[in-house]
Amino acid sequence: MATEEPAPAEPPPAEPPPPATREALEAQHANNAGLRSLILTDGHYDGIVLQNARFDGMDLRRAIFQDANLVGASLVGVNAVRATFTKAKLGGADLRTGDFTDAQFNSADLSHADVRGCWFSPDTNFNGATVTGLKIDRRALRMLGNDHAGMTAADLAELQIEDDQVKLTTHFGGFWTVLHLMAVTIFVLPYVIFSIRRYVTAQILPCAPPHCTSLREALWDYIVTGGTNDSLDLRAIVLFFLLLLYNVFRASLVFKARSLKLAEEAAGIPRQFVLSGYWKAAYYGCQWLVWVNLSLVLWHAYHFLGTPVRQ
Repeated sequence: MATEEPAPAEPPPAEPPPPATREALEAQHANNAGLRSLILTDGHYDGIVLQNARFDGMDLRRAIFQDANLVGASLVGVNAVRATFTKAKLGGADLRTGDFTDAQFNSADLSHADVRGCWFSPDTNFNGATVTGLKIDRRALRMLGNDHAGMTAADLAELQIEDDQVKLTTHFGGFWTVLHLMAVTIFVLPYVIFSIRRYVTAQILPCAPPHCTSLREALWDYIVTGGTNDSLDLRAIVLFFLLLLYNVFRASLVFKARSLKLAEEAAGIPRQFVLSGYWKAAYYGCQWLVWVNLSLVLWHAYHFLGTPVRQ
């Protein structure tokens, strides 16, 4: 009876590549080259000087930057679980949305740095750190645990608590939700009424070519002529698209504020949210476009009040 041959042993897993040397990291930074090509996981870079360096999105797990000079550095979105920044200079550094679970910042200088949207744990250490003007949000503070990672009451008083979720819900949540949705409805209503009227008319009084046009083309003519169906009105076109952008921004911010609020109520902790990318453009775009909207309201009010009436 034939015996089965043993399966060949699996080769041992390949050893991870070693971290970049201190010299390679310094040279890359000195040449203003990107650092993303370097492997820094488990690296030792005590006392290194990398002012204004960009580590965005890099893997810094267990890396040691003790006594390092990282003033003004960008560490947005890094994975720095169990990394060491003891006594490091991180003044003005941007650490937003990074994962600093169990990281060590004891005795580090984090003056005016930004840690909004970061991941922390109760074992993250800020004991003895300088945190004057450190930007932080409610969620990050909650994740640091009841002892706030070793920060004293005096340290907490030095923090600059900036919560983008609160900023968003202040302007687009609660009572403002109803007002914004009403304003969006008022913006859309004339175009909806026009489309319904034309559609109903077409069903009651069918037309034959060449006296017909599509409802899509009729609506477009209505928009680009400012509702007169006469000649192109450049002012009407610019206003329409500015207000369309404003109301798209406004509607998306209202729904985002609502979803963040519901998620916080369900989980008992604020969600990770930073005003960046589209949300930053939408939020600040609304701050400017509101004046365009107000100007249009005043313009309509002026023409309305100029309507001739019988004495």
